[in-house]
Amino acid sequence: MDLDIPTLSVVTSINSLISATSIGMLWLVHGRYPGVGHWTAGAFSVFAGGVIIVARSVLPELVSLVAGNILIIAGYGLVLRGLNLFTRQPRQPFLEIGTVITIGAAQTGIGLSGAPLAVRIVLLSTFCAVLAAAMAQ
Repeated sequence: MDLDIPTLSVVTSINSLISATSIGMLWLVHGRYPGVGHWTAGAFSVFAGGVIIVARSVLPELVSLVAGNILIIAGYGLVLRGLNLFTRQPRQPFLEIGTVITIGAAQTGIGLSGAPLAVRIVLLSTFCAVLAAAMAQ
């Protein structure tokens, strides 16, 4: 069975939009809790990244994949920042900002080298796993 990447991207984007909308409503009602705005912005960023990746047929492939992946990682970085604010933990600037810069540079390099899509997916998945591990602490 083959996985259809565009379909998975659309489903992930819809999931992120639903999450962003739900968390956004929570933020409107309970805005006094630190970090909720970051969670909302993070979910919208993941949604926007997914939409840009899905728009690969309209946008230049290098632009859509690099911009989309940067927005996805930035979204998870914002969620991490929000979680740190909510739990009153110290900032983690390397993870919050460094991962965005690193994935942007790496994805651009991979795109210019003509590496297969699987390499991009492994790289994005690795960065997501690193951020998820930081969130789990």
